[in-house]
Amino acid sequence: MAEMLFFTQTEDKVIVGVGAVRYANAAYHKHLFQQAGVPEMYNPHSIESCWIAVRPDYRRQGVWNNNRECRMQYLGNRPCHSVRRVDNKKIVGDPEYRQAGSNFYAKTSEDELRLMVSNHDPVYNPSKRLRYV
Repeated sequence: MAEMLFFTQTEDKVIVGVGAVRYANAAYHKHLFQQAGVPEMYNPHSIESCWIAVRPDYRRQGVWNNNRECRMQYLGNRPCHSVRRVDNKKIVGDPEYRQAGSNFYAKTSEDELRLMVSNHDPVYNPSKRLRYV
């Protein structure tokens, strides 16, 4: 279901980081915004940034930042969201995203989660006919 995968590799072609953007089930995405307490912000055109991982021996070497920059360049001004564990201290300094609503718990996870958004209006308005490219 990924629209695009992003790989970071070393000079010897070893993959050390991966990330993705995808359109998931619309009902699932709508549910995320409801769980965070901001159902009015749900945008059916939002794409999910997910599956971000960096090999432990390559952390703190710019791999995550490289992958993030590539994803943000690809997304441009399109609305995007991400679900993150509240206790994940490894992801810091992500200025493109802001938290939407409140932290929540999902049936699929024991972790406290937060919904992060980029390029989202506080209230989705389909009559704006915004074009996201």
